[in-house]
Amino acid sequence: MLKAQKNTLIITERDEKLFRYLFINKVASIRHLREDIFNQASKQAVHRRLDKLIKYGFLEVTYLRESCNKLIYSLSKKSLVKFIGDKTQMKRIQRKSSSIPHDLGVLEIKRILSNFKSVESALSENVLQSGLFDDEHIIKEIRKLNSDGIIKTNLGDDTFYFPLEYEASAKFAKRYDQLMHKYYGTDEVKAVLFISKTSGIQNKVMQAEKKFKGNLTPKFFYCLLDDLLTLKTKTSFINHQKEVLAIN
Repeated sequence: MLKAQKNTLIITERDEKLFRYLFINKVASIRHLREDIFNQASKQAVHRRLDKLIKYGFLEVTYLRESCNKLIYSLSKKSLVKFIGDKTQMKRIQRKSSSIPHDLGVLEIKRILSNFKSVESALSENVLQSGLFDDEHIIKEIRKLNSDGIIKTNLGDDTFYFPLEYEASAKFAKRYDQLMHKYYGTDEVKAVLFISKTSGIQNKVMQAEKKFKGNLTPKFFYCLLDDLLTLKTKTSFINHQKEVLAIN
């Protein structure tokens, strides 16, 4: 804990946990912070603390127009350097999101998957790109693919590292061709968990995979975001050959 000084704010262990959380996820809403950091404290109490952290330059806030100007929180440069690290300690540091709706979706996906019994851990893109887990060869190789995250799962007697991809809006076909090239060109990747916001996006990626690999064993297993959000404790990912990868 930082010592109190005149005209300064005392930073608590909970504040430091908050800073780490925002570094991992880049962004978070008030709901995420209340549930994951502030132990279900009242919205008013959470807002008071966050407002103080903003006032003293430890946090930054953005208004998300797509969601009725909902407040979205991220680290300031001050808290990043003071409590997380700098470029001499990590390969890449990113404290803010370039696509807030996408990163909020990834955060929600990771929160749900982390509660599955077979999921040992869920590493975010920011943690991967920092290089903090490069001592594990498979994680280092997957880091190079710029995935949205990695899910470490224990299925049966085996442990698997599944790259996570979340697509909230449809892209041009070239984007999906590149996606196939990078994952099929990496032996360390046995399967990719691909979560789409709409069935149209899912079908488009499935077609790109069929075109790329034909009837060979597919690597991509698909799930819709709404299905994952509804089930919450288990889900089934299905490849384009209708084979099922169950995670619970």
